[in-house]
Amino acid sequence: MPEYGYSESVLVDGSNLYVKPAGKKGYQVCLDKITGKTLWVNTDIPGTMAYNSAVIRETGGYRQLISASSDYFYGIDSISGKLLWKFNFMNQRELNLTDAVCFENYVFITSGYGKGSLLLRLKPSMTGFDTEQLWKSKLMDNHHGGVVLHNGYLYG
Repeated sequence: MPEYGYSESVLVDGSNLYVKPAGKKGYQVCLDKITGKTLWVNTDIPGTMAYNSAVIRETGGYRQLISASSDYFYGIDSISGKLLWKFNFMNQRELNLTDAVCFENYVFITSGYGKGSLLLRLKPSMTGFDTEQLWKSKLMDNHHGGVVLHNGYLYG
């Protein structure tokens, strides 16, 4: 059991239910929402439980599940469970708490505990996506709660 329990909101998308048990047999899992049958399990994500929820974003020909572990933010192909990209982003407490905010091929992440925030650009590659850090700042260091994108501006 994680130190602060489980706090994610499971994500239902069509007939799929995505959940992050963060266990040895699978960090991120996709289940059939009606039967509970396991559709795929991903064991490639490093780190322990993060206290955020996944979001879905279509980019680069993939419908991506974007979320975080204690050490990384990552994108997974929502159909196959394949890890498409990961970006090391760990704060001093090893607790990623805030959901990613996505727009087109950009991913904004923030974490709290002095880590600040940054903006990534996802660039298609032969193995999935490469991440390019466009900027970072200590000014928005969102801890709990969310960040909202509205009319091209981030609020948090």
